[in-house]
Amino acid sequence: MTKLDLATGSALKKLSVNSNKLSTLDLSEQNQLTYVDARHNNIAQLDITKSAALQTLLADDNQLTELDTSDNTALIDLQLTSNKITSLDLINNSQLNYLYLHDNSLSQINVSSIEQLYYFSLDRGVSCTGDMCSMAYYFN
Repeated sequence: MTKLDLATGSALKKLSVNSNKLSTLDLSEQNQLTYVDARHNNIAQLDITKSAALQTLLADDNQLTELDTSDNTALIDLQLTSNKITSLDLINNSQLNYLYLHDNSLSQINVSSIEQLYYFSLDRGVSCTGDMCSMAYYFN
C-alpha cells in the first residue's frame, strides 16, 4: 500500500499500517485514535496533532525528520527508532513510559518533564537533560 486516505471520519481507535510503502500519514482528522502502528514504511510526514487521545505511537524505521507531539499529552509509548529525527520537543509528554529514540540524528534531548521511564533508548553522544537520562540504554 502506498496511499491511505483518512481525511474523513474520526471513529478509528486503532490503526495498523506497518510494513507498507506509505510516504505520508495524515491522522489530523482522527481525534479518537489511541494506538497507531506505522512501523516499516517510508513515512516522511506524520500528522498526529489532533490525536489527543493517542497513547501508543510505533513509527520505527521510517524517514521522519520531525514530529509534533505537543498536543499528545496522553502518550505512554513513543517508538521512533531508525528515523532521521533532528529534534523532538517532549515538554508536554510527561506520561511517557517507553521512549525509543536510537538510530536518529538527534544531538540533544530534554526529558526533564517525563515523570517515569521504564525503557529509554538513545544514541551515544546525544546530550540528554533531565532525571530520566540515567535510565537510557545507549546504542552505537
